[in-house]
This record gives sequence, structure tokens and C-alpha cells, in this order.
Amino acid sequence: MNINESNTFKQVAEVIGEEKALEELSKVFPYGLGDNYFNGDLDESFIWHYSPQGHDFWQDIEEAVY
Repeated sequence: MNINESNTFKQVAEVIGEEKALEELSKVFPYGLGDNYFNGDLDESFIWHYSPQGHDFWQDIEEAVY
């Protein structure tokens, strides 16, 4: 699956824009991926704590989505 076709990408892009979403999600690839890797909602896609951006970065985005 192409990252920018995923539900996670759409959620993140809604908050920070498509270019920045692609940049940030590309950084996540080697870190603590969940079973749904970008197929589910943002909170199911990977382990935020293990990403380079950290938990708080993704939590702020998730809170803006909902």
C-alpha cells in the first residue's frame, strides 16, 4: 500500500497537510510498527512512543482529528 492512500495518511494530512504528513510518516517506518501499519486509524498504525517524533507529537495530531 502506498502511504498516501492510507487512512492514517488522510488523518494526518487533514491536520498538517499532505507534504508534511508524508514527511512525518516516512520517518516512522523503521520504528515499532503495529499490525495495521497505516491501514487503520492513527492510534492503531504504529507505537507512537517509539517514533522519532514521540508520543506527544502524534497525540496532538490525533486530538485535532477528533
